[in-house]
Amino acid sequence: MLILSEVTAERRCRLLKYFINLGIQLLALKNYDAVMAIKGAIYCAGVMRLKRTWSLLPKKFTIMCRRLLDAMDSDHNYANYRELLRKSQPPLLPFLGLYLTDLTFLEDGNPTYRRYEHPADNLDRAADSDTSSNDSDRTEHDRPRGVQLTGQTCALFARRSEVDLDSPSILINFEKSYRLANIIQEIQKFQIEYSGNFTMAIPGLQQYLIEEWGKYEAYDDDSIYEISLQREPRAELPVAADTAAREQTSGGMRLSRLLPATQRLWNKEHVTTPGGTLSTIDSDDSGRSVY
Repeated sequence: MLILSEVTAERRCRLLKYFINLGIQLLALKNYDAVMAIKGAIYCAGVMRLKRTWSLLPKKFTIMCRRLLDAMDSDHNYANYRELLRKSQPPLLPFLGLYLTDLTFLEDGNPTYRRYEHPADNLDRAADSDTSSNDSDRTEHDRPRGVQLTGQTCALFARRSEVDLDSPSILINFEKSYRLANIIQEIQKFQIEYSGNFTMAIPGLQQYLIEEWGKYEAYDDDSIYEISLQREPRAELPVAADTAAREQTSGGMRLSRLLPATQRLWNKEHVTTPGGTLSTIDSDDSGRSVY
């Protein structure tokens, strides 16, 4: 929103360069949570569509911006970020939203309880339904001992009150509990004291950030996109119509040899677009048509 608050493309480009440089510095400080916030702001729809602003961005900042995107790319379940986090040593500030997503999918996508059955019961049922004579030679020593997972699980979203915990076939899904504990343990690994130069609170800075956040808190994605359209309106001629107009112009130039010279000159200067409007075609120094 701060980028869109500027009216001119030059000032928007200046702010864009500032935030890209800030993201690189935060990446070096291993503040991955702030890097994700800057990446999300830069690559939102309202900022990405500002073609005039992005055209003023130097190539050096384009490479830096690509580095931020690659580090926080969401492809393959944030594989690049997870690898970067694995190689980083504390102190650091991870992106907490990814942990919350992992915990949510793990909780909702895996049952808390599982149904196990004794393998002897399964073999008895198989013996009753099998008419072959090979089962008559089976002895007690041939049967495996202990418990075995039958592949059946309790209802995925079953409440605890719906599960009979007194039944010997209902067991706790310790695999799910183990994975939940690993995620929480990884979060706790980064909760250590930081002995750097930024441990002291700055009340003036905190108050400034709170006030600035309050100014833009009411804006949603739709309102931000509307402001983006005010800064750089859409082109009057849509892309599809512009492509059709170019194809019509190309075909008209091929047929213009059959017309008189004055008619060819008029057709060269005025071309009717598919929408019915007239557009003027000029030529640059190299002789190519410029729309």
